[in-house]
Amino acid sequence: MASAVSLLSRVRVAYIATGRPSQAITEVLVQTARVIAAAAPTMLGGLALNDDVLLKLIGVGLAGRAPHRRRGRADAARPRGHPSAR
Repeated sequence: MASAVSLLSRVRVAYIATGRPSQAITEVLVQTARVIAAAAPTMLGGLALNDDVLLKLIGVGLAGRAPHRRRGRADAARPRGHPSAR
């Protein structure tokens, strides 16, 4: 919770400085990307190695989730099995 508040306060400061919301969000994410990327495996590993079964399931489920490729508008118009969709 504290990290979310910190992140939002950084976005607000950047927004006041730039006046552009998308630029403010981009700047803050670029600045904090390393911290977020380093914290994610630590948190997921801590959940996966926990003795509580529910927390272990949450950790393993989050760690095993693979990023999905977004389908653009042209891809969405074609069926998934269509040769040009590959």
